[in-house]
Amino acid sequence: FSEELVTYPVKVTPPVNGTIVPSSILLAKGTNQIFNITANTGYEIKDVLINGVSVGKTSLYTITGIDSPKTIEVTFIKNSSL
Repeated sequence: FSEELVTYPVKVTPPVNGTIVPSSILLAKGTNQIFNITANTGYEIKDVLINGVSVGKTSLYTITGIDSPKTIEVTFIKNSSL
């Protein structure tokens, strides 16, 4: 018999003043995915939220062994050193 492939959505809110790669995708249960977060010139990462919970100012976020739907939202602020 064939086991049905279980997938979970990862909904990426399109950021303003930066990028998240990949954007919204479906991941097979138990798989891993790295998300690259890049601020546009003149901006920096303020916060990264996973399912509404802050994981800090990270430019890489890895989902390990996905077992439920996820949301990723990033906020950027003007670079204070400019």
